[in-house]
Amino acid sequence: LFSGAGVEPGRVHATVSLVDVVPTLLELAGLPPPEGLDGRSLLPLADPARRAAAEADAATRPTFAHRRHRPPILHRFLWSVVLGRWKLIHDEVETRSWLYDIDADPHEEHDVSATSPALVAQLSELRRVQASRGVAGGGGQVQLEVDAGLLEDLRGLGYAGVE
Repeated sequence: LFSGAGVEPGRVHATVSLVDVVPTLLELAGLPPPEGLDGRSLLPLADPARRAAAEADAATRPTFAHRRHRPPILHRFLWSVVLGRWKLIHDEVETRSWLYDIDADPHEEHDVSATSPALVAQLSELRRVQASRGVAGGGGQVQLEVDAGLLEDLRGLGYAGVE
């Protein structure tokens, strides 16, 4: 969502990611992104003159998501890779993947992985490369002091372990 002077209301259909927030804020501040920063500024999507090119660019770059399940679904780690109209979901524990054509099947009800092995292999390789960057483990461990109330809220949302 964008709001402000010079931003026309509208909806874009590009797949974006949280990694795009920092480059966007940097562009708004007039600062260049540091070398190697993931993500791209979302401002071109808010500009009608640049939107079509930005949406076409977004369709050619993969977007990743991952989730480690907490109780009651222990020992489950899911990855997804979205590239254009295709979404691959991979279960690290079961070593199983599902492929969806999210344009034709937006509710992800029809797995087409069996009929598209080359596409599964391509998206799996993108996922493997992304996971090798150290993201799969959720980064490193961070020590924080959190009061009991906040810790309980975080546990209720699945962001903190039970130990």
